[in-house]
Amino acid sequence: MKTLLDFNKTKTFLKKLPEILAEKSFLTFLILSIFAFLITGFIFYKYYYKIEKIEPQISGELLKIDMSSYQEMLNFWNLRQQKFEGADLKEYKNPFQSPLTK
Repeated sequence: MKTLLDFNKTKTFLKKLPEILAEKSFLTFLILSIFAFLITGFIFYKYYYKIEKIEPQISGELLKIDMSSYQEMLNFWNLRQQKFEGADLKEYKNPFQSPLTK
């Protein structure tokens, strides 16, 4: 029974592939270079060129802020600010000082 993919032929081809690529090293280099340029060009187009051409859509809706969540956030940041400012005033024990010399 003959299948669409003959695994023995595929296996032997994959074993010989590095040898074939080494024999045609210049052609392999050209193909891989062109492939790398195509991938780089696609990435450039997708993430730089295409984004510059798209204009943002401005909706007419007003931005609404939940005041309770906003107050929680402000309290959290104020608490962090107080902790940060209090770190300068805290005195730490010298880890290099001998316990005998006090």
